[in-house]
Amino acid sequence: MGTDIYGGIEARHPGAHTDWYDGEPWCKVMDLYPLLDDGGPAGAYPAHAYLFGIRNSYGFEPLAPARGLPDDVSSALRDDLHGYIESGELIASWIGWDELAALDPDEPFGHVVGYLESNEGSSMYRTMLLPSGWTADAVPFAGPAAVSAALAPAEAATWEHDGTTYRYRPMNLGSYFGNGTPWGHVLAVMRALAGRFGPDGVRLVVAFD
Repeated sequence: MGTDIYGGIEARHPGAHTDWYDGEPWCKVMDLYPLLDDGGPAGAYPAHAYLFGIRNSYGFEPLAPARGLPDDVSSALRDDLHGYIESGELIASWIGWDELAALDPDEPFGHVVGYLESNEGSSMYRTMLLPSGWTADAVPFAGPAAVSAALAPAEAATWEHDGTTYRYRPMNLGSYFGNGTPWGHVLAVMRALAGRFGPDGVRLVVAFD
């Protein structure tokens, strides 16, 4: 069963802490979709795991694991998500722009240094993340050429084995959160909003099924 992500970006009203403003402190700016319409080079789950601990079979230490909905979440997002969270259908969390802004695209993607994808003909059928220090023993199906990739994990490599094409690609945070990536589009909007509302005045509220 797949895991989908829902939610949106919120901004805090500049008058939220004044006497004259009596509206909601946080307002929904836009839905996460269509900004985030794809997952990343090794699928959607690595980013879900890295940020929120969802489907975390990779052993990441997530930045914002299952925080639930913010107490002052906008009514628009509460209406969208609260019922499903209360029934146990969705798991929620949130993360502020100040936390996401600290992601350096040149830094490692946790303990992961690369990923291996393979296809037979035109059909891609396997993608797996590879940790620092990985050896060819971790991918015995990929054949002897995997040794060369394991010895040079910072270099891209492509080879054939038993009629299958294997592609090893190095990975860092920029692979999932850099400019032009699906998550990069989300971060770009949040960055622009932070210029107006401040780094602690923008956040992402999400839920997973």
